[in-house]
Amino acid sequence: MTFRLPGPLPQGFDPHGPNRNPGQTMPMPRPDNVPAGGWNAQEFTISAASYVGPGDGIGFRAATWRSPIFDLQPQLRNLMPQSGVGAGGNAQAAFNSSPIWSLAPGTGSRDGCLRVMISNLRGAANSMTNMEFFASEFGHPNTSGLMQQVLPSTSITTHVNNNLNAVLLSFHPIGQRSPLRFWQLQIRAVKTINDGLALPIYNFSCGYY
Repeated sequence: MTFRLPGPLPQGFDPHGPNRNPGQTMPMPRPDNVPAGGWNAQEFTISAASYVGPGDGIGFRAATWRSPIFDLQPQLRNLMPQSGVGAGGNAQAAFNSSPIWSLAPGTGSRDGCLRVMISNLRGAANSMTNMEFFASEFGHPNTSGLMQQVLPSTSITTHVNNNLNAVLLSFHPIGQRSPLRFWQLQIRAVKTINDGLALPIYNFSCGYY
């Protein structure tokens, strides 16, 4: 009943599909009629102003692209810790995450992957001179507020430096057919030495499906 809610229902609210919870149970029952899993973003540009000192002693300057935090098990509804649980540096904050629904509801995001296109690799004659690229994965089993790097950074330079103006990379989340619930990808473009050349500009486009 609506009088039990903290506020009025939004216009057009439909208590079916992913919102279905007739008994107000915790955790909520498995959703039905969920949308197909997928996400895409507008193109993001790394400019010369994006480069900063890498902070870890690797290279001269580095620019970072990050995906959103993906919720790869969104059917596990209401299994999120309360925001602020813990104390000090261990306090958990609930960050928004992008749910990736499976084509088979209740089974997680079984076969999807994050596809990242990096372009403008040959936008200038020296765009790839003394440049290296690294991919890192972050995750957490039950909250988006305590994401940690869970795998060592991996060099993807040989894949990116393909003598073309663009490259398409595919990244499968940890666990693949039974993925870690919260997952995020980070790619760093690193200028290895101060060679006096202009810092390159790259474009990132991506989609998860």
